Order: sequence, then C-alpha cells, then structure tokens
Amino acid sequence: MKFLALAAALAIAAQPAAKADDIVMKALDAELARSPKLQVPPLPAPFFMQYTVYECDEFKVRAALGSLTMSVDRTDRQLFPDVLVGSHTLDNENFTGGSLSPDQDTLPVDDLEPALRHSIWLTTDRAYKGAVRNLQAKYAWLQQNKVADRLPDFQSEPASTSLEEFPEFNIDKKAWTDRVVELSKIFADYPEIQRSRVEMAAYRQKRWLVDTEGTKLRQGRLLSGLSIWTSSQAADGEFVGDTELIFADDPASLPDEATLRARVKALAERTVATMHAAEGEDYVGPVLFEGQAASSLVDQLLSPNLGFPVEPLGSRGSDAWRNPFSGARNHRVLAPFLSVIDDPLTKSFKNQDLCGTYTYDDDGIAGQRITLIDHGVLKTLCTSRLPSRWGDHSNGHSFGGTGWPSVVTLSSEKQVSPAKLKERLIALGKEAGLDYVILVRRIWNEYSLSDMGWATLGSASSLQTPSSSYRPNSPVEIYKVFVSDGHEEMIRDVQFRYMSLRAFRDIECTADDPTAFPVQVSGEPLRHIIAPSLLVKEVELEPKSKENTDLPLLPGPFEKSEKK
Repeated sequence: MKFLALAAALAIAAQPAAKADDIVMKALDAELARSPKLQVPPLPAPFFMQYTVYECDEFKVRAALGSLTMSVDRTDRQLFPDVLVGSHTLDNENFTGGSLSPDQDTLPVDDLEPALRHSIWLTTDRAYKGAVRNLQAKYAWLQQNKVADRLPDFQSEPASTSLEEFPEFNIDKKAWTDRVVELSKIFADYPEIQRSRVEMAAYRQKRWLVDTEGTKLRQGRLLSGLSIWTSSQAADGEFVGDTELIFADDPASLPDEATLRARVKALAERTVATMHAAEGEDYVGPVLFEGQAASSLVDQLLSPNLGFPVEPLGSRGSDAWRNPFSGARNHRVLAPFLSVIDDPLTKSFKNQDLCGTYTYDDDGIAGQRITLIDHGVLKTLCTSRLPSRWGDHSNGHSFGGTGWPSVVTLSSEKQVSPAKLKERLIALGKEAGLDYVILVRRIWNEYSLSDMGWATLGSASSLQTPSSSYRPNSPVEIYKVFVSDGHEEMIRDVQFRYMSLRAFRDIECTADDPTAFPVQVSGEPLRHIIAPSLLVKEVELEPKSKENTDLPLLPGPFEKSEKK
C-alpha cells in the first residue's frame, strides 16, 4: 500500500501545472496532493482518486400564452469526488450492497482558493469514509458468496491532458425573453389546447477533471435549446399532448423566428388534430416508424443493451442488471443489413448540432468511434475503465463509471425511398389480409433542458438498465394507412405492447432518409440518435386502459362557444 501511495504522489507531481489564474484547478491539485494521507488506520488509504468539477452558467426563460412564467439566470458549481480504497483487484465500487450513487457537493462559485479547498476537503472526507464502508460490505459479501472467474475491479489507463480556454457566453437575454413570450402567444389562437409552454435554455458548461494517475482536463462548451410543449383532452377526457425540441450548441445557431413560429404552429395543429382523432384498437401487423419515432424506438429498445458490459457484484439473479447481449458476442442480433456505430466525437449531422457528444468521458478517457454491431453481428459494447470481458481497456464511453452509448447511428444497406417504404408497408398488410396498417411518426419523449452536457457525471442506477423486452413510450402521432388506397387517418389512445429485441431482426427494410433526433428517458442525459425510417414486420398495439378524467366544467374563456 505504501508503494501505491508513493506512485500516486509521483503521478500528481508529474501533472502539468495549473494556470496561475485557474483557482479551481489549483484547489483540486492541492487537495489531490494530500490524498495519500487520507487514512484511518488500520483501514486502507485511497489507491486512486479523481475529482470532477462541473460549473454551469444557466439562462432559462419559460412563457405561456404571452406571459413570462419563469426566468432563471444563475451559476452553479458541483464537485464529484471518486475515492477508491482497497486495490485494483478488489475496490469499493460496482457493488449493489453499497452505494451506487456518486458523492457530490456544491462548491462556492467564487474563485477563492481557501473556500474551495475547504469544501473539497469536507466532501472528500465523507467520500473516503463511505468508500471504506462499501469496501468492508463488499468483502463480507465475497466471504459468503463464491464468484467464479471474477475480474479485477479497476484497471489503469494512460493519462489524458487537455487544457482548453472556456468559450465566451454571449446571449442577448432580453431578446430571447421577448422571443419566447411572442412564440407562446401563438397558442392563444388554439383555444382547445388546455396547457402549453415555450421554454428556452442556454448554458455555458465548464469541466475540470484531475486524478492521481496524472489526468488533467479543463474543457468548456456552449449548449442551447427550445422546448415547446402542449397538453389537452379529447372529447372523452383522454389526455393528449406532444413536445418539440430544437437544439444547437450556440444560441446564435438556433433557427430564426419565422422557422420557430412554424414549428410552434405545427405542434399546435398536430395536438388539435389528435384531440379529434378516432380511438385506436388492438392491432397486430407491420408498423412503419418514421423520423422521430424511429430514433425513439432505437433509443428505448436497443440503446440500453449497448452498454452495461459488467453486472454489479451482488446483482446475480436480478433482471435489472442482466444484459441480454452479455453472451451474444459475434452472434447476430439485428437484421444482416443493419449496423450500429457509436461516436461521441460526431458533433453535427446534416448541419445539425448534436447533443451527447464529448471528447473525454466521465473517466477522463478519450472518446472513441466504435462499431458495436456490424451487419447484424454484435462486436462489442460501450465500456468504461471498469474491467470487462469486452476488451483490455476502456473505449471511452463511461457514464458514472459504467459503459453507456453516446451518439448512436443505425445504418442500413437495404434502403428504398420513403414512398417505396410506405408501398412495402401496404403490401405487407395486403399479404396479411389486413384492412389497414400502422404508421408512427412520433413517440412521446421526456425532454428536459436541464441536462444537455457531456455524458454528464451521474449514477448508473439512474439509467434505463438492459432488457430483452421493453414497452416503448406511447405514440403521440400515429395513423392508420388503409391498404385499399393508401390514405391515412390519425388515431389516438393506443400503446405498444412489450416489444422484444427480436423486432430489430424482423426489420423488413429501411428508408434512405437517416435523420438525427434528440432523445431522452427520464433521469438520463439528452443525446441524439441517427436512424432511418424503419419497417418492422410485426408489432402489437393495444388501446390504453381507460382512466378518463372529466373535462373542465366550463369551456375555455377564449373558445368560440364561450365568446357567444
């Protein structure tokens, strides 16, 4: 242990010196240098430590029907310490009997070294004591449970260095406030919509990361977006609604006002149309997923299985952590004309900025472009520096210490035009003797503009864990396509039954229209999925269970019936 502590101290000494005016880095370096002394004998001292600091300058405004309902203009700074005790063979992490959530604390936003070091010291002390408790619990569990062929708990990685200048945060706050208010007024022309809002958020995010192996990172980026949201009720009381998300790195790159107004109107008109659509019914047959719906399907059903290469110790027998791809290496998991690439370095697609990108992951490892599935055959998974059977080292895809996908691209070698794909959908319906087939253009997504950063440091316990089947979120824009003449009729109030991963082996073909759409599941960071429209041979849908809520007793104050 003395040798390990000496090696850690030498690594710290070899780090590049912090800039004289970078007080945060100086404070982190100073406290990291004291880490070999952090010990309560006879308990072990840390053999590895990492500090990550996130600072966020946030500007956010929200408006409804021409009235400002929220305005935020603040700076926040958070510290995430990672303290490992024990050894590379057995440490305190990746154990369900301990805490899977990271320690964190708020740091002062003023660059005053004494105040920063005081907060770092207290947070580190708490993290160390928690690490020791977790190690003892993990050791006791191993004394009572035999684990065959257990891998080591930690692997060393080459140190990374990247010291960037932070970008300027220039945003006309008054102009954007006025614009959001004006955009929200558009919904006043649609009195049937009960609730609506327009929200704009802009961030400058800064990250500092240092560890005892010599990694030193200072990075910054700009992020911005608009979220447009509606909610209302159909005549029978069932709720309908949808969300549009518009994303760009720099606020100056967001669409112009005319484009934004068109997007707001399109959402409003789509919501009203859904309110008056007929109720759906049980259906089993081919389904065409277009645009946003295709990306959402990939994200919710396939993406969680592209990470989690290691089950936490103590989770054996728990379906929540078992990856159905764990034994599928070099086996076919998708249709043979489909491939999947994950590339956190892809910053744009068809001149559209992408969220979920980064150059270094949560472990401070350089992000890499990797082919996960090649012509339907699983080749690898996203990995962190947690040792796994999928490679000797991390491939730069750590989120909260576990392997997790970033920007996923599903590509196809069996492509036709969107019109031809719809024709094929109808042909499959005729072959099955159906009167109509189903087209889905949008699936509900839980967009949040509060989390748009790197693979923002979090906890693996907050992620959607792998599964061989999953019920995707309900469709919010869905149509019957009649096989007799191809005309479309919107329906509502249906949901997917549980879908198996086999759905991706049953894809008939795709369109030649790959598109990037932002996706998000509650508790996870916002990111993009790039995918073409997908024709799945067989999908099951069913009516939603009826839990109708009474309509308002009086019509809205601006509806025509009330004005009379």
